[in-house]
Amino acid sequence: MIRIHSCVWLALVLLGLAPLVGNAESIAVNHTLTPIALEDQHGRPGHVDAATRALLLSRDMDGGGLVTEALAADGAPRLEQAGAVYVADVHAMPGLIRRFIAIPSMRERSYRVLLDPEGGPTSRLPSPRGSRCGQSALPVNPSGVFWRPTA
Repeated sequence: MIRIHSCVWLALVLLGLAPLVGNAESIAVNHTLTPIALEDQHGRPGHVDAATRALLLSRDMDGGGLVTEALAADGAPRLEQAGAVYVADVHAMPGLIRRFIAIPSMRERSYRVLLDPEGGPTSRLPSPRGSRCGQSALPVNPSGVFWRPTA
């Protein structure tokens, strides 16, 4: 119960541009955001680019569930207001489950979810090390550079 509440709180804080969560093996603070083109859950093209102010990334069902819970009531306006983009790395999900269960379920959401079905475009983005939540928040400054807010 404590883990769920703390992870839901984390997901809510991520939308407020909380400090960068993740490791620095691939992309870290002061790295320029490389544009990523992905399709959303409706098959429409979407982008993560210099206009993105924050990137929410989930790589597993636990992380995706937490972000879904946090965005359930008013996800679309909250993402838009924060200049945030939500990306789900679904490459580890079995193809049949992704195609016939997960994506149709995602189509019912009021907010946009960009999907990475191959794991390539998001592979360089930081992931939480040792986290049970399976999600990252990546704040981006107006120049398209990853940054860590100071307290």
